[in-house]
Amino acid sequence: MIHPDKLALINGAGGREYGNGLLAPSATKCEEESDQMGNDNQARLKGFAYWLTAVMSAGAILLCVNQIFHLGIAGFMPIGNAYYYYILTFYLSLTFLIYPASKQAEGRIPWYDWALFVLTIFTTIYLAWNAYNILTKGWEYVAPPLPTFAGFLLWLLAVEGIRRAGGIVLALICLIFSIYPLYADYMPGFLWGKSFTLVETARFHSMGVESIIGIPTHVVGDLLIGFIIFGVALVSSGGGKFFMDFALSLLGHSRGGAAKVAVLSSAFMASLSGSAISNVVTTGTM
Repeated sequence: MIHPDKLALINGAGGREYGNGLLAPSATKCEEESDQMGNDNQARLKGFAYWLTAVMSAGAILLCVNQIFHLGIAGFMPIGNAYYYYILTFYLSLTFLIYPASKQAEGRIPWYDWALFVLTIFTTIYLAWNAYNILTKGWEYVAPPLPTFAGFLLWLLAVEGIRRAGGIVLALICLIFSIYPLYADYMPGFLWGKSFTLVETARFHSMGVESIIGIPTHVVGDLLIGFIIFGVALVSSGGGKFFMDFALSLLGHSRGGAAKVAVLSSAFMASLSGSAISNVVTTGTM
């Protein structure tokens, strides 16, 4: 049992009480750094940039709802790979407005971020318009010069977007693995493979169905985004708070209460949806 004076001292040193449990100072520090990062990103979105981000986010949600439920709003129903390119049009482009290229660019959006924003939109829309040709004419393997150039741009833009949102380490890992086809025939043992040229690699990444618009994009566009929207709606309507408060009232007072609350709130969510992905995404937003 921690004496109240000692508990107050620990809290003052950086800890935070949760029920009768205690979050370590390091956990609180991580939360503070995360909040600071969020505030820095929000500081970039002022005036026109803020409203543009809001409109594009709403457009992305409308696009996904239209595709997932086959609504065909205004007769618009893109084929599969075109839909994934349009997802990149909305979300990859916003990466360059929300996340700064460096700490020196925090609090403002420099001209080169606007240039990357516009370039991403034009590149992805161009590939989306040619989605049928990509599928039927095999542009993944042999493509005209302009689509190939657009493929190079999309490859580079994707890596830069990863660097901004996920950090330099993740970007380097993705870059190293993305250029693997260039040196595959020099690898030993089971790592050996047939090498491709730089142009062929760019086409594969940008127009193939196993790279940028591969399984991760399919999961996000066809499944994950629906549950994210559901989770946000649940939290905004107060349903998420009800789950958390109910679990907290039952277990928050016990030892390890924070972990038990997380487990119980996840169980409550499972009563609404049996999907593991929806459970993780929804309870995570709470």
